[in-house]
Amino acid sequence: MQLPTIKELAKALTDIKRFLDRDVREIDVTLAADERGYALQTGDNSFTGAAYSFRHWGVGVVQRRTNSRELAKDLINQCRELAYY
Repeated sequence: MQLPTIKELAKALTDIKRFLDRDVREIDVTLAADERGYALQTGDNSFTGAAYSFRHWGVGVVQRRTNSRELAKDLINQCRELAYY
């Protein structure tokens, strides 16, 4: 399975924080992966987002105080765990 590095994913999650404000306090994120590659998707893209074509998903939430590195590890581990099933 192809996955981003923790560093790459943590940077992407930190970049997502730019979109948080008083009205948007959290953003759902999905890391999806399989042997073909991976995609990171935010929110509910009505079944048209980049994640839907991949078999294994890790789902989390980005908030202002989210530790991007810890969330990155969690999302990657979720994908790895699902690869065993």
